[in-house]
Amino acid sequence: NPTTGNSNPVTVTSGGSNQTIDAGLYQPASLGNYVWEDLNKNGIQEAGEPGVNGVTVLLKNAGGTILQTTVTVTGGPSFTAGYYQFTNLAPGDYIVMFMTPAGYNETTPNTTADTNDSDADPTTGNAPVTNLVSGESDQTIDAGIYRPATIGDYVWRDTDGDGIQDPTELGINDVPVLLKDATTLAVLQTTVTTNGGPTGGAGYYNFTVDPGTYVVMFMAPTGNTL
Repeated sequence: NPTTGNSNPVTVTSGGSNQTIDAGLYQPASLGNYVWEDLNKNGIQEAGEPGVNGVTVLLKNAGGTILQTTVTVTGGPSFTAGYYQFTNLAPGDYIVMFMTPAGYNETTPNTTADTNDSDADPTTGNAPVTNLVSGESDQTIDAGIYRPATIGDYVWRDTDGDGIQDPTELGINDVPVLLKDATTLAVLQTTVTTNGGPTGGAGYYNFTVDPGTYVVMFMAPTGNTL
């Protein structure tokens, strides 16, 4: 009995031999590691990318039943933010699920060696099933998260042609603006300038993007020159 250490009652008779009373032992296992902010969304934990505290992490069995819940804190070998740990586990199959905080997205998973990549599926938040054996400590189950970024500002009427936005020079609405991939120049998003931005004035545009490198293209209306 795992609680008492006792076997079931055993009866032997004179001269008998019962060689079936055994005990199997295991050492508790553990798993864990970090949730970090993937500043460049390349799926790799890099120097300068901070851990994120307060992220809820669930431990489930292979059937999806939640066994334990924790949140990321400052700790671990390097005593940095984003650390979590599940301990005193029996050998078996487990799934770690990361609950992405509001305002964040999951980064690209499985981009490099398992020790410094992200394991969380961006759709489900689940890492792949991991099998723990007696005494094992699996410290490779991580999740990278990132916040969307923005690119934008204004198109304005440069009345004196000096290339400087002067206070009296007004924005221009309905100018097409294209967002392109910096490597392939493929068009990713399009918009037109409108009233908005911090001032609420004309000529404003804005793109919400993933971390990365982009090119912005402005389509000068007929009769205008950039």
